Amino acid sequence: MLSASEYCGFMSVIFWTIAQVPQIVKNHQSKSVDDISVQFLLLWLVGDSANLLGCYLGDGLLTQILLGVYFVMCDVTLLGQWSLYSHEARKTRHASWTLGASAVTMAALFLIHRGTGISYSQLLGWLSSGIYLLSRVPQLVHNFTHKHTEDLSPLLFGFAVGGNTTYALSIVSHSVDPTYLTQQLPWLLGSAGTLFFDAILLYQIRLYRICGGGCSVNLGGLDCAEYKEYKALEKGSSMA
Repeated sequence: MLSASEYCGFMSVIFWTIAQVPQIVKNHQSKSVDDISVQFLLLWLVGDSANLLGCYLGDGLLTQILLGVYFVMCDVTLLGQWSLYSHEARKTRHASWTLGASAVTMAALFLIHRGTGISYSQLLGWLSSGIYLLSRVPQLVHNFTHKHTEDLSPLLFGFAVGGNTTYALSIVSHSVDPTYLTQQLPWLLGSAGTLFFDAILLYQIRLYRICGGGCSVNLGGLDCAEYKEYKALEKGSSMA
């Protein structure tokens, strides 16, 4: 019989395995990603990459490493869709900025490791947790600025809430020993800390959603019907 910690961990794996699939499917069907912040996707990729590297260097379980590879593949798929369907310019600039910041961060980790002796796996755990927390900020700002979230799948953040909640519960239900919790603190903060941001994102999606239940806001002076017609024409011209 599974313990409470094992059950929560199993549920977390299920949530995270399917979390990004609804957004990937939605992007493919709508061919529109204008409401998705590329900085959010890039930071998510960096965070998942750091987590994967930390699992590998920390002799993580094979299942952890395979899941890490799967998450990175999903991130790359979302970024590929953004590059394919987005009308936003300066894509290369965004990518270069993020990759440059990642290189500087990795160099800083090397220096911290040399100076303090903290393991790379622990440092990468803190790095990934910090990035997961910060990754939501660009999307929050993007939603607030454009006041339009039709291209975002609420299931992405709903499953993320489920995955992070069950993951945090799997840690605290395993043991409340201070030494153990200190070791798990990066991952605990990375999962529990994002719940606040994901709750706001879900609220924004509901607040700014145009489809269903009427229009919440006017965009650029256009009402709902006019905006939908504009999006349809824009999509048709891009596919021509």
